[in-house]
Amino acid sequence: MKPCTRCGECCHREVCPLGIEFSGSSIAPCRALEESNGLHSCGLVTNTSRFFDLGGSEKWRYDFMSEQLRAIFGFGRGCDSVLAEAAK
Repeated sequence: MKPCTRCGECCHREVCPLGIEFSGSSIAPCRALEESNGLHSCGLVTNTSRFFDLGGSEKWRYDFMSEQLRAIFGFGRGCDSVLAEAAK
């Protein structure tokens, strides 16, 4: 698998189980998909405090949640998008 290009194509095509749980919808694009300077990321991972209330404002809570979500779902781990490859 090639490195993630942060094109966002995967989240434009399909909503992952976490996205469905968060938004209550399986209709793509995912509502948690965020874009900044042409790069896409999962807001549930990169902007955790915006989407989750972990019962406190301590940064470590949200950092821990972000790390766990990244590990479990593999966000940013790799890219299998044909469209991303064609854009290079």
